[in-house]
Amino acid sequence: MEIWIKQQAESNDASAAPGRTSASESLNNDDVLRLVGAKLPDAVIVSKIKTSRCDFDTSTNAVIQLKTAGVGDSVIQEMIECRKAK
Repeated sequence: MEIWIKQQAESNDASAAPGRTSASESLNNDDVLRLVGAKLPDAVIVSKIKTSRCDFDTSTNAVIQLKTAGVGDSVIQEMIECRKAK
Protein backbone atom coordinates (compact mmCIF):
# COMPACT_ATOMS: atom_id res chain seq x y z
CA MET A 1 0.00 0.00 0.00
CA GLU A 2 2.83 2.41 0.89
CA ILE A 3 4.48 1.77 -2.47
CA TRP A 4 1.26 2.62 -4.31
CA ILE A 5 0.91 5.88 -2.34
CA LYS A 6 4.52 6.78 -3.09
CA GLN A 7 4.00 6.06 -6.80
CA GLN A 8 0.89 8.25 -6.82
CA ALA A 9 2.76 11.09 -5.10
CA GLU A 10 5.59 10.81 -7.63
CA SER A 11 3.19 10.86 -10.58
CA ASN A 12 1.49 13.94 -9.10
CA ASP A 13 4.89 15.62 -8.81
CA ALA A 14 5.53 14.85 -12.47
CA SER A 15 2.28 16.54 -13.46
CA ALA A 16 3.49 19.70 -11.75
CA ALA A 17 6.61 19.81 -13.90
CA PRO A 18 7.85 23.16 -15.19
CA GLY A 19 5.95 24.37 -18.22
CA ARG A 20 2.60 23.10 -17.00
CA THR A 21 -0.08 25.59 -16.05
CA SER A 22 -1.21 25.33 -12.50
CA ALA A 23 -4.43 26.80 -11.19
CA SER A 24 -2.49 27.66 -8.07
CA GLU A 25 -0.11 29.89 -10.03
CA SER A 26 -0.82 33.51 -9.28
CA LEU A 27 -0.45 36.14 -12.00
CA ASN A 28 0.16 39.82 -11.40
CA ASN A 29 0.61 42.90 -13.57
CA ASP A 30 4.34 42.29 -14.00
CA ASP A 31 3.66 38.77 -15.29
CA VAL A 32 1.24 40.14 -17.89
CA LEU A 33 3.78 42.76 -18.96
CA ARG A 34 6.38 40.00 -19.42
CA LEU A 35 3.95 37.95 -21.53
CA VAL A 36 3.19 41.01 -23.67
CA GLY A 37 6.93 41.73 -23.95
CA ALA A 38 7.40 38.18 -25.23
CA LYS A 39 4.95 39.11 -28.01
CA LEU A 40 2.42 36.44 -27.12
CA PRO A 41 -1.00 36.92 -28.74
CA ASP A 42 -3.74 38.44 -26.58
CA ALA A 43 -5.75 35.21 -26.82
CA VAL A 44 -2.89 33.25 -25.23
CA ILE A 45 -2.51 35.78 -22.43
CA VAL A 46 -6.27 35.76 -21.79
CA SER A 47 -6.20 31.95 -21.59
CA LYS A 48 -3.32 32.13 -19.13
CA ILE A 49 -5.30 34.57 -16.97
CA LYS A 50 -8.38 32.33 -17.07
CA THR A 51 -6.39 29.33 -15.84
CA SER A 52 -4.49 31.11 -13.07
CA ARG A 53 -5.23 32.80 -9.78
CA CYS A 54 -5.32 36.56 -10.18
CA ASP A 55 -3.50 39.14 -8.12
CA PHE A 56 -3.87 42.15 -10.40
CA ASP A 57 -3.74 45.83 -9.58
CA THR A 58 -6.63 47.22 -11.61
CA SER A 59 -6.61 50.73 -10.21
CA THR A 60 -7.02 53.55 -12.70
CA ASN A 61 -3.30 54.33 -12.70
CA ALA A 62 -2.37 50.67 -13.17
CA VAL A 63 -4.78 50.25 -16.11
CA ILE A 64 -3.34 53.38 -17.76
CA GLN A 65 0.17 52.00 -17.23
CA LEU A 66 -0.83 48.66 -18.79
CA LYS A 67 -2.37 50.36 -21.83
CA THR A 68 0.66 52.63 -22.25
CA ALA A 69 2.90 49.54 -22.14
CA GLY A 70 0.99 48.01 -25.05
CA VAL A 71 -1.28 45.55 -23.25
CA GLY A 72 -4.32 44.79 -25.42
CA ASP A 73 -7.84 45.80 -24.47
CA SER A 74 -9.06 42.20 -24.21
CA VAL A 75 -6.22 41.36 -21.81
CA ILE A 76 -6.92 44.39 -19.62
CA GLN A 77 -10.63 43.56 -19.60
CA GLU A 78 -9.91 39.96 -18.54
CA MET A 79 -7.62 41.23 -15.77
CA ILE A 80 -10.42 43.45 -14.45
CA GLU A 81 -13.00 40.66 -14.71
CA CYS A 82 -10.72 38.19 -12.96
CA ARG A 83 -10.12 40.65 -10.15
CA LYS A 84 -13.86 41.36 -9.87
CA ALA A 85 -14.63 37.65 -9.57
CA LYS A 86 -12.59 37.41 -6.36
